[in-house]
Amino acid sequence: MNLLNNIEALGTAITEALAGLEEPEQIDAKIYNNMIMPVRDLPAVVIEPLASKLERHGGGTQVSDEHKLGLYIIVKCTEDNTLGIVNARATVGHIADTILAIPRVYAESEEIQYTEDIVEKAKCSLAYFEVKYRKD
Repeated sequence: MNLLNNIEALGTAITEALAGLEEPEQIDAKIYNNMIMPVRDLPAVVIEPLASKLERHGGGTQVSDEHKLGLYIIVKCTEDNTLGIVNARATVGHIADTILAIPRVYAESEEIQYTEDIVEKAKCSLAYFEVKYRKD
């Protein structure tokens, strides 16, 4: 249950960080655990478990509280033109910056992958990056 507890804790930390932004920058993004539920509302942050760090314990190993997670940020384009994409991508970048400022969230690389795609019949801007997260 360490993994699910850590995903829930990270989701709470992301929600609090986004809600703590100054007006008008506050973002009400839904948090989804990719193992449990599909995306239903946008904007959204989807947390996908990738790996758990093992640590020595007695004569064997056990899962530690450090996990590698993939984060997808999905923001719906408000307009069906270039300006809509630019605005959505700016929001995606702002959410990513806010997440990376959370204590105990460490980027796995300096790269964030951006793209545009159709999600739930809506044109969206997406970002993907990997982080390490340790709850304590």
